[in-house]
Amino acid sequence: MNTSRPSLQTRLLRHVLVPLAGTWLLGSAIMLGVAMYFTQQAFDRSLLDDAYLVANHVQTSSTSGEGGLALNLSAQEMKTVLFDQSESLFFAVFRRDGALVAGHAGLLPQGLSDSGPVQFGSLDYQNKRLRSVTLYRPHLGGFYVVMGQTTASRERLLHRLLAFSVAPQVLLLI
Repeated sequence: MNTSRPSLQTRLLRHVLVPLAGTWLLGSAIMLGVAMYFTQQAFDRSLLDDAYLVANHVQTSSTSGEGGLALNLSAQEMKTVLFDQSESLFFAVFRRDGALVAGHAGLLPQGLSDSGPVQFGSLDYQNKRLRSVTLYRPHLGGFYVVMGQTTASRERLLHRLLAFSVAPQVLLLI
């Protein structure tokens, strides 16, 4: 009977390095998930702040016809609200019935509802994928503010976080 035992190198690989690599992969996946969560929270909070700023400037107007809502921001003020060095920001204000008050008509999200004051989601607008927030305000007859932002900065930040956290782990694994 010729049964040869696996070499020490093979046993070491199977019993130590494979579980270590699996643990490293699992740790990296968890780290990436946590980084994505906190990155999204930070960017979403900024987007929500912009939506609240726009909502605070919606007022009743006798010249805006039925529905009586108008956005009381000058072009310069709106330019300041929508300024971002690396992203494109878009906004729209809709009456409760879905009629556009101000902004980009194409930002109308699917299924406007009064179910919650804030809804985050994704939109496709002008061939761009946007992270969006829809803010419902019940006063003045009810209206929605939709803010959309491109996501290149989020993705760059996640890639940098991944590189800075995975590189030391790879060195430790080696």
